[in-house]
This record gives sequence, C-alpha cells and structure tokens, in this order.
Amino acid sequence: MLYTYTAVTNNILVSATPYLIKEKSRPKDQHFVYAYHIRIKNEGDTAIVLQRRFWRIRHGKNKQEEILGGEGVVGQYPQINPGEEFEYQSFCPIPSPFGSMRGHFQFIDKNTSLTFRADIPLVFLRPDQAFTPDPRPTDNIIA
Repeated sequence: MLYTYTAVTNNILVSATPYLIKEKSRPKDQHFVYAYHIRIKNEGDTAIVLQRRFWRIRHGKNKQEEILGGEGVVGQYPQINPGEEFEYQSFCPIPSPFGSMRGHFQFIDKNTSLTFRADIPLVFLRPDQAFTPDPRPTDNIIA
C-alpha cells in the first residue's frame, strides 16, 4: 500500500507519494532507489510559477543528511493557474533502506512578482510502506 503525504502552505497543496524501485535497488551494495510522485495544486486565486526546489534528505541509523536544491523541477518552471495542478516524478538513491525527505518549493506570484515558499511534507522512505507513520487511527495497521 502506498502512502501519500500532504502539506498546505500559502494556499499551495503539495502531495508526495514515495515508493521503492526494487528493480533499480541493490541491497547487497547498500543502494536503494526511491521514486516519488509530487502533485502541486494551486488553491489560491492568482497564477504562480515554480522557480526552485530545496530538499533535505536523511538516511541511515546516524541520520546522515544531504541538502539539495536546484532550479525548477525536472527541467521545467511550470506556471500553475488557480485551481490547477502540476505533477511530476523523480527519484532519490540513498545508501540505506530507510530515510526521509522534506523541503520546500519557491514560487513567484504572477500578479505581485513576490516570491514565497510552499512546504514539501516530511516523507518517510521505507521499503514496506505499511510501517510508515499514519496520522489516522492505527487499529488497521499490521506491524
């Protein structure tokens, strides 16, 4: 079962769904590849343009951390009009079966030319998503 994490900041809904790509992972070599699907919905009343992304990725028992950033997402700088969504997929290789990701996107408001950020929710990277914390009641989770 896949789990989707969500965050709403400044009228921007960001959803993230991670999953392990078993075919690309090599556990014996401590190489685990997680893909993630991101959905960004503009719940505001003005058009926005995504400018930058910032990620904080943690992995391993010692919670080693990497900070990554860059222009746009997957080579694009999407304009998202009110009520519209933009979706993309990417991946993250880590040297541990467990980890987490969080961050934010930087947008520009097309009406005011002001920049603002929208948070990317904390996303847990787990080989078996059944062990992912769920904010809902847990009586149906099998551990």
